[in-house]
Amino acid sequence: MAGVLFRLATVAALLFVAIAAPAESKVYKCTDPNGVTIFAAKPCGDNAEEIDTSRANRRPTQSATEKQAAIDGECQAHVDAATQSYVEQMIDVQQQIDSLRIAMRRSNNNLAGATRDNAIEQHIAALEARNTSLIEQRDRRATVVLDQCNAELRGPKAAPNQEATVTEH
Repeated sequence: MAGVLFRLATVAALLFVAIAAPAESKVYKCTDPNGVTIFAAKPCGDNAEEIDTSRANRRPTQSATEKQAAIDGECQAHVDAATQSYVEQMIDVQQQIDSLRIAMRRSNNNLAGATRDNAIEQHIAALEARNTSLIEQRDRRATVVLDQCNAELRGPKAAPNQEATVTEH
C-alpha cells in the first residue's frame, strides 16, 4: 500500500512540476541514497536525469475529426453559394405550379373550364420538367464544386469527378 501511495505521490509531483514549470524550464529526476525518487528544477545529484516535458507544455492540436469537419463545412458553404441560384429558380417554379393548381380548382365545370384546365395542366407539366432540369443542374454543379473544394483543401486524390463540367442556363 505504501508503495502505491509513493508512486502516486511521485507521479503527482512530476505532473505538478511539468505543468507549473514554464516551457523553457527543465525537470530532473534523481534517486537519493535511500532509493527515493526526487523531481527537481535543478540537477539533484550525479544520477540526475533530465525529463522531457515538452509534450506536457504543448497545446492540443486540432484533431483529424475536427479538421475534417472544418473542411466539410467550408466545402458545403461553397456548394451552397454555387447552387443558390438554382434553389431560387426552383422555388419560383414551384410557386408558379402552386398558383396554377389553385387556378384549376376555381375553374368552371363546363367546356370552357375543361379547356382552360387542359392548358393549365400542360403548363404545370412544362414547369415540372423545368424543375426536374433545375434539380439535375444543381446536383451536377454541387458535385463539381465539392470536388474542386476537396481537391483544393485535401489534395487531388480526394476529387475523383473533377473533370465533370456543367453548362448553366
